Amino acid sequence: MLKEYAVDPACLGDWQTYRYLIEKFGVPQGRLISEFPRKWLRMVYESCSSFSFQQRKKLQIELSRIRKYGLCKSTRSYDGQRDWLTNALEQHVQEPFYAIISNYSDPDKNVLGATEVTETDPLWKAQRTLIVPRKAAPMASAVGKLLSSANHIVFVDPHFGPENVRHRRPFKSFLWHSIMGRKGALPSVEVHTQVKSTEEFFRQECEERLVPLIPSGVCVRFVRWTAREGGQALHNRYILTDIGGVSFQHGLDEGGEGEMDDISLLDRQSYEQRWAEYVGEAQIFDRLEEPFELVGE
Repeated sequence: MLKEYAVDPACLGDWQTYRYLIEKFGVPQGRLISEFPRKWLRMVYESCSSFSFQQRKKLQIELSRIRKYGLCKSTRSYDGQRDWLTNALEQHVQEPFYAIISNYSDPDKNVLGATEVTETDPLWKAQRTLIVPRKAAPMASAVGKLLSSANHIVFVDPHFGPENVRHRRPFKSFLWHSIMGRKGALPSVEVHTQVKSTEEFFRQECEERLVPLIPSGVCVRFVRWTAREGGQALHNRYILTDIGGVSFQHGLDEGGEGEMDDISLLDRQSYEQRWAEYVGEAQIFDRLEEPFELVGE
């Protein structure tokens, strides 16, 4: 669903090319830029040294957005004694990017020419909605890149019940995808749901059934809400992260054989509104009990 691209910093040194390409990246657009190498942002700044003062101001704004919402963590090796493209092609063999964008094209190696990119190119075409079986593995795989790239993950499902295996299986798969290939700090995770049982029952079920499913060291915070009288009902299902989010039409639980679900990338406005409502200061539900945390052993 989210595609990881290696983008040659040198190809962004042309203002027109930069303007066209940079706005095409971000979670809502379905494309992430691989942070390859770790100093990728600095290399872009250096490549754009010929930009005018006004262009550099716009560059800073867009790269700030990319830093927050459009970069994909990468643990690939990089040899500073060799040029960027040579490194990218070598790593593409070992751990493939979806495609490489550089100053020249080579379709056989999935290299797109920066000035030749079009919306109809199969390697560039974005897929903002994905229809998947309602089973743990394909659900988690569909959002795997989002989970592994995020530092803060919030699962929202008003019907989440730890006593139900149909909820536990995706819960486990989502969490394992969130740490896949990750180096450094583990993500912070929250589960937001509706009050549907006693506080004692919910907490006991979480402690007994979910702790064995949580990866070692990962902390999961559980938050339960109730709808306000005359306010919005708790209905929608989301995975929200610090870089973007997706919505699920049915839920974050498994369905029966043959059941499918639509997973859609949230546009920036919808994402920011939902993030503010569940994580920020614009909360629209009431919390009647204190959240609690569980840590994987």
